[in-house]
Formats: sequence, C-alpha cells, structure tokens
Amino acid sequence: MDEAVQRYNFATDDTIALDVVNSGEPIGVFELDKNLIISKTNQREVMVGQVYKDKATLKEVMDHYAISERFQFRVDRSNAISYALLCMSEDCEWRFKASSINKLQLFKVREFNDKNTCPLKDKVYEQRQASSSLIGGMIRPKLTNHKRKYIPKDIIDDVKTDLGVDVSYMLAWQAKEKAMNFLRGELADSYNKLRGYLYTMDITYPGSHIRMVKSPQNEFKYVYISLYVFIKGFNQCRPIVIVDESHLKSYYNGTFVLANTLDGAGHILPLAYGVIDSENGAAWTRFFEQFKKAYGERESMCIVSDRNESIIKCGAVEAAVQAQMRIWGRLAGSADAGNSPQKRYRTCVRVTVDAKIGL
Repeated sequence: MDEAVQRYNFATDDTIALDVVNSGEPIGVFELDKNLIISKTNQREVMVGQVYKDKATLKEVMDHYAISERFQFRVDRSNAISYALLCMSEDCEWRFKASSINKLQLFKVREFNDKNTCPLKDKVYEQRQASSSLIGGMIRPKLTNHKRKYIPKDIIDDVKTDLGVDVSYMLAWQAKEKAMNFLRGELADSYNKLRGYLYTMDITYPGSHIRMVKSPQNEFKYVYISLYVFIKGFNQCRPIVIVDESHLKSYYNGTFVLANTLDGAGHILPLAYGVIDSENGAAWTRFFEQFKKAYGERESMCIVSDRNESIIKCGAVEAAVQAQMRIWGRLAGSADAGNSPQKRYRTCVRVTVDAKIGL
C-alpha cells in the first residue's frame, strides 16, 4: 500500500471514504463515519480508537488533557505521520501514541495508558502545556470584537478560572499576539497587501492623489493619500490647512500624519493623510511635496501646526514658491512659569515667514 485518497460520500455526506492504492492499483476502500471524527479542541475524554481531523487538533486536546489532569508530558516522537508522548517522569508508565490513517491528515489514537504513577504528578505544576498557542486558541472568541479592551491581566484571570493555572504577564501577552495574528493575519503580511489596497483605492476614486515610497531594500517608508472628494472640496474652502501627527503604537512604529481644514459649515474636511516611517524633516518634506502636487498653490495659504521642529526644518519650507505662508504655532511652554498648562496651551503665536515655501 503506497497511497490513500480521501473522498466524501456525496450521497449521504455522513462518511469519509479512503481509496487505498498499491502501485497504482486500488486494493480496497476504508470508510469512516464522519460524525466520529473529532474536530473541536474542547474534547476532554481521550481513549484508544478516537480519530481526530488533524494533528494540530489532537495536540491541543492533549495539552488541555494534561492541564486538567495536573501533570506534564514530553514529546517522544512527532512527525507528519506519528505523535507519541511520555510523562515527564521517567519512572511513570503514562504513555500516548497516535498516527495518521493511511498517511492522511486524520490521526487515530493507537495506544493510551492513562495511569499516571509518577510522584511528581502534583508537584510539577508549572504547566509547560499551558503554552501561548494553547491560551491563544482559547481567547480568540474574546478578541473578535475590536471595541472590547482585553488586556493581558484579563487573560491571566480567565486562564486561572478556566484552567486553574497561573501564567505570567509575558505569556498572556504572547498568547494575545498569537490570537490576533490568527484572526487578522501577521503584521508584516499587511504591508505586503498595501500596494494592492492603494491600487484598488485609486481605481475606485478616480482623480485621487495616492503615492507610496519604499526604500532600496524594498521596505516601507511613506504613503500619502488625498482622495478626489477632498481635493474638490478644498476649492470651496478657505486656504487654511491644519497639520498634525500621531505616533503609531505597534511593532513597526511609524507616524500617522493628517491635514485638515474647515468647510463653509464649520465641519472638519480631511485633505490628506498618510504614514511616514519616522517624524523627521525628510518625511515631512515628502508629505508637503505630495500635498502641493495634489492641491497646487493658493494665495495666502496658511498652515496651523504644533510647531514641531521637523515641520519647521523640512525642505518644503525652503522651496521656492510665489506665495507667502503664515504658520500658526501653538506654544507648549511660556515665559511666565506661573501660567497653568491650560493657559500655556491656549496661547498661540502667529509667525509670518517671508521666505518662499513649497506649498
């Protein structure tokens, strides 16, 4: 026998048939009731003869089993077609063996001695089976609602309640990361999808100004987006642009930048937004250059900012344009130390720059 092909009984949809083939010649068919295949990891009773839909499901079930029975096991053998476990204690008779059915994904329990005779059973309770992967699988349903704030401390409490196991803050954090990656994909993969997302946005909103820049090493640096509806709306607004930024709190960091204005009704109208690798003069120069390409020049253009040093020093302020720019800056400090923080932040200084600038 050198091959087995899995197929469904489409007439009843209640059995799985395995066509067993040897040297290209069919030698028999093995049928299995689909209802007997264990596909959920909340299975608590383990016995010889059980069939699991795949090895991953079986492994998670055994992790749960070890935690509930208050002992630990070690992997004796693990490959694509077999999975064997032994107790952590060499003197213990507990053992478990499972293997695939005819080299398919289905795994069947072949041998199981559940008599745990080791003296360490109730002592080695620093559970190695309570892994970040196992806990991550448990907490996935609680992370589907993006509005819910589910922090590592909540995970620690839930694991203690559900499994009776104490886990560290770091393990809880890692479990949450793995659960989030399972639900939303890896963070790095999101960057790989960015080009396709921007292309779709560009053809969906014709007339928009959308640009992305990568480094020579093919690493993300900047992205700039001005939708056509923003560009069209700005023509009916006063030439006042408010720019701000917010540091992104993620594994890859970066800074989210935004330009807004007010429409005739006093409502906020977004003009441009994007992400830069870091808040520096080169990044802001790139942002303002793309802003100029999208919106052109307008007389008496006014920019309101927090007077960030990177904005003041960016190359766009030194570029030659036939316009005079007034930059409004908000002072975070004050010469009078007696002023309250609220008063200091309400203080604004209007600075007229007589240079030619790139907007």
